[in-house]
Amino acid sequence: MIPLFVGEHPPPGAPWAEPWEGESGTRLALLAGLETRQDLLDLIEGAHLVDRPSESRMTLRAAAATLAQRAGDHPLVLCGWKVAWAFGVDPRAYRLRWTWAEVGGRTLRVSAFPFPSGRCPTICNPAFRLSARGWLRETLGIPLAGRYETLQNFDVRLTLPDPDETLLDYEAAARLLGCSVGALRVRVHRGLVPVIRTGPRTVRFRERDLRAWLRRVTVLPAVGRKAEAR
Repeated sequence: MIPLFVGEHPPPGAPWAEPWEGESGTRLALLAGLETRQDLLDLIEGAHLVDRPSESRMTLRAAAATLAQRAGDHPLVLCGWKVAWAFGVDPRAYRLRWTWAEVGGRTLRVSAFPFPSGRCPTICNPAFRLSARGWLRETLGIPLAGRYETLQNFDVRLTLPDPDETLLDYEAAARLLGCSVGALRVRVHRGLVPVIRTGPRTVRFRERDLRAWLRRVTVLPAVGRKAEAR
């Protein structure tokens, strides 16, 4: 049976409305070892729990009950802790594990999965990605090439690094940006600077990403206004 992957809601202001049509779908495809997002969409059904962000537990529970009625016999992969919670599933206890949930008068086969956000620490953990790949490929009915199949590293926006491109460490990146290593670490922690995570605690930088980021954040002086003020 084709699995139904359930996300919380469409990205606010995104030009697409269909589930998994954006970067999260690309991340999910890469986690499964697929070449393109379309390869993933050919193998799954997708649904949003709600059509806009909501912090109301009652709204999320009601949405889960409604979705349960139209889910048919599809096994549900609940992506993100809010979605898992709405279906009454502990996302930590049943991550990459199947269980049964009573929702909306129906009994559904469900499993929890971290939402494939580029900033999710779990998704960025190489050990988890390896486990997730095997589980996803089994769920999607795709043969696993080998027990110790390796994964390519990907950054927070899932642009795979060029193997011929030299990645910068904190010291080199700080020199390029003209700041201290400590200030750079603060920006990375706040998600302000584009990075490539090569391990759970290993961060590298791509020079062209940093230069593009500098162009975006650089504020030019308002020469005309100063001249008028004088």
